[in-house]
Amino acid sequence: MWKKIGVLGFSLLVGLLILMGVGQVRANAAELSGDDLTGSVTKPASITESGVTDPISIDTDLLSSQDYMLEYDWGIKDQKAISSGDYVKVQLPKTAVYDNFMTKPIDVMLSGSDKPVGTMTLDPDNDKQMIITFNNVLENTNTGRKGTISIHVHGTESSGSGAGGTSASLIRKNGWPITKYDVDKDGNPQYVVWQIVVNPDSKNLGNVTLTDQIGPHMTFYQNADDVDDSRNLTAKVDDDDLPSDDVETTASGSTVVIKLKNVTHKVDILYYGKLQV
Repeated sequence: MWKKIGVLGFSLLVGLLILMGVGQVRANAAELSGDDLTGSVTKPASITESGVTDPISIDTDLLSSQDYMLEYDWGIKDQKAISSGDYVKVQLPKTAVYDNFMTKPIDVMLSGSDKPVGTMTLDPDNDKQMIITFNNVLENTNTGRKGTISIHVHGTESSGSGAGGTSASLIRKNGWPITKYDVDKDGNPQYVVWQIVVNPDSKNLGNVTLTDQIGPHMTFYQNADDVDDSRNLTAKVDDDDLPSDDVETTASGSTVVIKLKNVTHKVDILYYGKLQV
């Protein structure tokens, strides 16, 4: 009887110590803000609208018919001690919605390095906020802790009242992940479909060049060895494919340049981005 109680008591004691240990790790994590940081995580350093080369004002209301790339320059002040689990909150613009295509956290790197120092995820309690959580790589460091993060979003402001860039009446873009099939072993989508509508009002635009930033952690998909690959880019007027001589596409990483000849009608472009998960 006493032996059984003694074993049970020991088990409860071990369980209590484990729970206390977990609580202590969580309690030791600290939020970095204000005087701990350099750069800015309260607003983007730049906002670029898809199809437009020059950044727009960071105070612009972002249109629901457009998608955007937000760039943030983050940094930790020299001599500030960092522990695994410490975190930084990154504020999204009030008219931005994070395009959460991947279920796994996004790696955060130092400038000039490809080694993750932490991960970034959407705050589960605040959809206008991202959270960077640092791992142990920055422990025992005191200088050179800075980098740039890119966040792909779409706007929420209606087209009638916003001021979301110069191309809003000429280009509309939407994207969605393929979640029913083409998923990896962890259930993450492997492709995002991008739809771009050019010249929705069928104006005479002549030759058009689109420069599209398709988002971080994905690359443009085009199978040059199989012209019938269903994931290859298509450009159509009504239901008819544009002649191949009227469409020229080049890509480098996440940047896609699409050149269209003699645009006088609405053109629907559909292509795939391959997620790097």
